[in-house]
Amino acid sequence: MNVLVVDWSRLAAVPWYHAARASVPRVGRLVARLIDFVARASRKRPFQIHVVGHSLGAHVAGVAGKHVRSGRLSRITGKNRQHDVFTHLSLSVLIFRDIYEDYIQPG
Repeated sequence: MNVLVVDWSRLAAVPWYHAARASVPRVGRLVARLIDFVARASRKRPFQIHVVGHSLGAHVAGVAGKHVRSGRLSRITGKNRQHDVFTHLSLSVLIFRDIYEDYIQPG
């Protein structure tokens, strides 16, 4: 198993949420290019790749899934995605998606 980590902290720095939010499509397209490159270089197909994202990163993962050109991803996992942002985790771009949400019930 290989793991790639995308550090987009410079574009997602707190407290500039709106700047981070605006960067999601750009970062997602760059991640898609990275996936295409890895698929070509390693002779893996995108259906062998599982993309995981947390919060805005869940939307980055969804954008990446939409823009991968070398095939469909097998799975995207979104953890605590931001509901007010996007709906990028489309079933048309992957074989399986799962979304996990943590909610804290008051008192």
